[in-house]
Amino acid sequence: MSQLKISATIITFNEAQKIAACIDSVSDLVEEVVVVDSGSTDDTIEIARSKGARVLRHPFEGYVQQKNFAAKQATHSIILSIDADEQISPELSDSIRQVRDTWAADAYMMNRRNNYCGQWIKYSGWYPDRQLRLYDRRQAQWAGGSVHERVQLNDTGKIELLKGDLLHYTIDSREQHLAQIERFSALAAADLYAKGIQASVFRIYVKPIGKFLYNFFVRRGFLDGAAGYQICKNSAWSRHLRYKKLAELWRTEDES
Repeated sequence: MSQLKISATIITFNEAQKIAACIDSVSDLVEEVVVVDSGSTDDTIEIARSKGARVLRHPFEGYVQQKNFAAKQATHSIILSIDADEQISPELSDSIRQVRDTWAADAYMMNRRNNYCGQWIKYSGWYPDRQLRLYDRRQAQWAGGSVHERVQLNDTGKIELLKGDLLHYTIDSREQHLAQIERFSALAAADLYAKGIQASVFRIYVKPIGKFLYNFFVRRGFLDGAAGYQICKNSAWSRHLRYKKLAELWRTEDES
């Protein structure tokens, strides 16, 4: 079997600080890098092009739609989907090189290691954080709601786990984390509302407490120190905010 050719796809919006390192981490693994930008006002596009990426502009319609669009623009059917704030670790790079020669599954997952304010998180529900990112676009596509999109196989297929980590430089400051929660909770609430799911006192107040206790004690977030406490607390706050905003959507409908 001849070696498979891979296209890396990246969607961007104002990622000038991180896009170069992201592209550098995959450039030796793939035949092309396709960047789909949704209107960056910084130097993202210029930097990506200087790194040899093919850059396309496309209005943002949602994470699922944007990533599926990127996959369709690729020259090759084997897709390595990576976010602009992620990098391929050396061990994961070696694993991907191996499967290029011995492609034996329908898709491949990888563990994602998240970096929070400069610290690698080992617990708190943030590791191994498995992601399916290497796939054949003829057999799979992105699916899901406005938040937590995922690659979904067309049929039941074989998925294997690669060795090595996908390095995710996710949060640079606590202020950024809270702003992200504010944005994503609104999207999640809209998805729940569209599905007809109701908010309740249990979901607004009890479930967030349970979320914190589970992540901090069962998932051993306390072993991540102060960062673990902050992550577990913010995860609970995100759960609370999601259902609080959902309640507001239903209240607005009742008033109208």
